[in-house]
Amino acid sequence: MNPLLVVDEVTVSFDGFLALSALTLTLQPGELRCIVGPNGAGKTTLQDVITGKTRPTAGRVLFAGRDITHLAEHEIVALGIGRKFQRPTVFPSHTVLENLELTVHGSKAVSRGLFVRLSADQRQAIDRTLELIGLTEQGGRAAGLLSHGQKQWLEIGMRLAPSCTKAASWPRVPCAKCRPTRESSKSTWERDSCSKSAISTSTTAAATRCGGRRSPWPRDRARS
Repeated sequence: MNPLLVVDEVTVSFDGFLALSALTLTLQPGELRCIVGPNGAGKTTLQDVITGKTRPTAGRVLFAGRDITHLAEHEIVALGIGRKFQRPTVFPSHTVLENLELTVHGSKAVSRGLFVRLSADQRQAIDRTLELIGLTEQGGRAAGLLSHGQKQWLEIGMRLAPSCTKAASWPRVPCAKCRPTRESSKSTWERDSCSKSAISTSTTAAATRCGGRRSPWPRDRARS
């Protein structure tokens, strides 16, 4: 199996200080890696390099076989790499469903955003994402009314939904590797063990879950 992500001999130097020194990391599809270390060990710098915020002094980063070392941050996002920080950043006045809708819209231009309609594939992607994050029953609820933990799940879903529209390998029904599990922590990274990979700088493990299949779409918002 070809690796999904390869960090190849990456070095990052800040005025002579080596934040990363010839670091190599390989991530297979469905694999989770937790990067553990003290402050200053280079955990954040590693994610900065992967997401395009920081350019490495040496080395390269490959995603699905493509060299993304010198791509802009928005170009890397468009390829399917997302990043979540510790504090949840959701749109509190919008519903859970609307928060996810905003992430799967192709164009962010105001003129198109006002009149765009979701495709069937995009609606299906949101359905699958809601199942994965366990918020199917909360689809019509304002995000600001969610608990802190639910907001965390929602933001994780907002990172996953855009990629889900392109991922035909996402499971249509819960599979043997996606049994519901729960682990509470300040920082937990969620991923689909069947087709996704994730890196977390937390010391906690990740949980995978699949929810029920009831549709979250309000009756007055007919599917296309």
